[in-house]
Amino acid sequence: MERVDLFLGDEQPFFLRTRYDSVVVGKRIERRSNESDSARAAFARRLQGLFDAAGAPTLERVRSAAAARMSGARAKSHRGEVSAQRISEWRRGDRLPQTFDAVEPVLLALRAMVLARAETVPHELTDMTAWQKLWEDARAESDSSRPAHPSDTRSSGNEDRVIRLRDVAGGVHFHAAPSGAPPSGPIPQQLPGDVRGFVNRVVELKRLSDIMSRVGEDDSGVRVIAIVGTAGVGKTALAIRWAHSVRSEFPDGQLYVSLRGYAPAPPLSASGALLRFLQALDVPAERIPLGEESRSELFRSLMAGRRMLIVLDNVASVGQVRPLLPGTGQSLVLITSRNRLSGLISRDGAWRVSVRTLTSGESITLLRNTIAEYRDGDSDADLAELAAVCAHLPLALRIAAERAAGRPRMSLIQLIADLCDESGRWDALSSEEEADAVHTVFTWSYRALPDDAAQVFRRLGLHPGPDFGVHAAAALTGAGLSTIRRQLDTLVGAHLLEEIGHDRYQLHDLLRVYAADQAGIEETDEDQRACLGRLFGWYLHTSAAAVDTVRPSLPPFDLEPVDPTVDPLQFTDVSARDWYTSERSNLMAVAEKANDVGFHRIAWQIPVMVRDLGDGLDPRDIWVDIKRMALASAERHCDRFGEAMMRLLLATDYRLGARFPEARDSYDHAARIFGELGNGAGEAEAMNGAGLIALWARDMDAARDLLSQVLDIAERTDDQPLRAVALSNLGNVARDSGDIRNAEDLLTRSITLFQMLKRSLLESHTLFSLASALRSVGRLVDARDKVEQSLRIARTIDNPMTLAYALHELASIDLAESRAQEALISSRSAADIFKRLANPRQEAVSWGLSGQALGTLGRHEDAAALHEQAVIVHRGLNEHWLLAQDLDALASELEALGEPDEARACWVEASIVLSRFTDPVATRLRESVQAHL
Repeated sequence: MERVDLFLGDEQPFFLRTRYDSVVVGKRIERRSNESDSARAAFARRLQGLFDAAGAPTLERVRSAAAARMSGARAKSHRGEVSAQRISEWRRGDRLPQTFDAVEPVLLALRAMVLARAETVPHELTDMTAWQKLWEDARAESDSSRPAHPSDTRSSGNEDRVIRLRDVAGGVHFHAAPSGAPPSGPIPQQLPGDVRGFVNRVVELKRLSDIMSRVGEDDSGVRVIAIVGTAGVGKTALAIRWAHSVRSEFPDGQLYVSLRGYAPAPPLSASGALLRFLQALDVPAERIPLGEESRSELFRSLMAGRRMLIVLDNVASVGQVRPLLPGTGQSLVLITSRNRLSGLISRDGAWRVSVRTLTSGESITLLRNTIAEYRDGDSDADLAELAAVCAHLPLALRIAAERAAGRPRMSLIQLIADLCDESGRWDALSSEEEADAVHTVFTWSYRALPDDAAQVFRRLGLHPGPDFGVHAAAALTGAGLSTIRRQLDTLVGAHLLEEIGHDRYQLHDLLRVYAADQAGIEETDEDQRACLGRLFGWYLHTSAAAVDTVRPSLPPFDLEPVDPTVDPLQFTDVSARDWYTSERSNLMAVAEKANDVGFHRIAWQIPVMVRDLGDGLDPRDIWVDIKRMALASAERHCDRFGEAMMRLLLATDYRLGARFPEARDSYDHAARIFGELGNGAGEAEAMNGAGLIALWARDMDAARDLLSQVLDIAERTDDQPLRAVALSNLGNVARDSGDIRNAEDLLTRSITLFQMLKRSLLESHTLFSLASALRSVGRLVDARDKVEQSLRIARTIDNPMTLAYALHELASIDLAESRAQEALISSRSAADIFKRLANPRQEAVSWGLSGQALGTLGRHEDAAALHEQAVIVHRGLNEHWLLAQDLDALASELEALGEPDEARACWVEASIVLSRFTDPVATRLRESVQAHL
């Protein structure tokens, strides 16, 4: 255990906590197989066990992996049978295919996923002969046999969870959570405060409780209740009130998120919501994956065995919801939406509770409860008339009641008359009574505000994001901090604004639209543009202050000036990342809005500023659409520098996403523009990216030429950081070309510069590159020293990507020293990290290293399965060099298994792939492969 703790910290990595779940699954299957049951149910249960052992992959992922294993006539024959829907049916024991050929690719795909996660796998889960016998028995079972009940096919998730595996990785013991143990870490308590003045809804509250009781009797699926109804009818209030009443039923806590489905601002994506949930469940940032699918898988794994209440507020569509559903029925999901969510009802078994407008009596009660302390003598008839004008909508009723409470000496009849006068002004806006009533009440309350508060309210409607802080509100409205706080308190008191946290606010989506309408009516175009300019400038210059804490890597440039009255925030390195995480949605919305209203320089400067802030926090493609938008804007306005910067950023996104042709074109275009502008730093940045692509393609001459030009620019301009980067990348070219003496010199010089510049991250990268070079010539002691230095730095700076790369090299050194068990630990640690970072390329490299370790241990079938899975990934990503290496390794394992024809086919393909490379290292590998033919 010392080796793992040395490099991965006191807390074991996720894979060490879960990799042996398959053993538990096997025990459950073995125990239950003795029970009297149908063959179809046994097949379904075994298949569910295989899914569990594989980490609960999505059906689409399994379908895709299975399809990759099918070719020719077989694929054509079974195309209709192997769909996500059919696989789901098989997992229930339903509609099993006529031939085993349709099932086998699915089983093989799942087996490979299991082997990528676990060192020890129950034989019955992966034995294809046993699977075929189980399928035959299920097919032979008469149609009159009882169908497999869904509850039979789902594992309990907690029983028999304590496992001790001895003689694994040097006697290390791994423990899963004991049955019934509470989840570690803080218990999330995310429900908003209970609703003040909530009245009635007795019928709806009883129906919600009845549904919970009914679904609680059957844990065969996820428990979901959808509260649906028109805007302003009180869906959220009902959900929060009921959630508070039943929170004691969920000892593991509550999760809450507004998905902003009907807000003017962009809706919150499922990936963004999952990020918040995983953080609430105490998952360290470096272990939160970037992709939605990976986040959803991790969320389901963490929810297994927990009993939690999950509230998804303001949902627009079923697509927003499904990735957020836990995999078991122990938790309950409560949804609010204006949409009836029919797909969730029909496909996922959700229950629907429709919320009507309040009755006249209920409306009167709500009004009386609100105004009771401020006025008396109002008759039920007058209150009923006021309620009717408000269309019995709780949102409108509360605002009207607040207005009445604020004028205790004014008769209710006069207040109603004023309200009816306002109603006439909105007749043309909507033919719907409810919408008309809402607009009328909004106007009535808005016109009662003091002038300065009214101005703040309408200007807040110009904010393009979902919520805002007090500093952003000050910039937008032009008010000082003390003044804006008073005005915001006034708006909160009038129920026109909601305070959602310390110095943080949001407008109801209907009020946001209304406020923006008022700004359009009462503010001149110049005033509105000035407001937006201050807001955009505040976000841009605050981003610049934040990025200064993480040492930006892009060429310097002049920011768009900001209004002198605007006061951007200042940061420490920690608070900068926290600010970015909380403001990411606003920053994206501001960039889009800036483009729409003609602030095109700000539109491209914001994504430039946040590139380094979002490193390791954002999904890789989250800003791509905004960058493309900003690129088009820069081109329209003939902003050559802005165009070059956007092409540079997009090229890096394309390169990291393995879209190399697009990346190469973008780098080349950016380099040309920077060159024409005489911007050497930008030109060097673009040429460096192009050189890395050439290195990926193993075009060593082109890579060396491009990176040498980068070094020349660095020397000419005395740019020491650029010089260090160029030396490091040229060292990698020399290493991959087999020129190890030159590689050692270049990489050592680079490390010295990075140390002088205190660039720890790049120092760590270069150290494991040097370790790789030294390993290739058998200097294993020196190589181990360098990689251990790299690992220590990676842990110190808490960078999971660098840690995983260094673990790859450590595994390679372990293999070279015949330490297969240790290599297995390092490679699987790396695989776990790369999976969470949504990096399938490097995750597949991890599988290849694990496959080599298993082959060394004589476990050739398991090794072949891992290499086969890596081959599929590399082939799909056009990773020709990595594909050839894993094909060669797969062929060796197949030969060891006594399958010479299959081995030869792999070597033939590897030889063909390697023919595209001409460097000495590739030539030697090709000669080795051809020696087998």
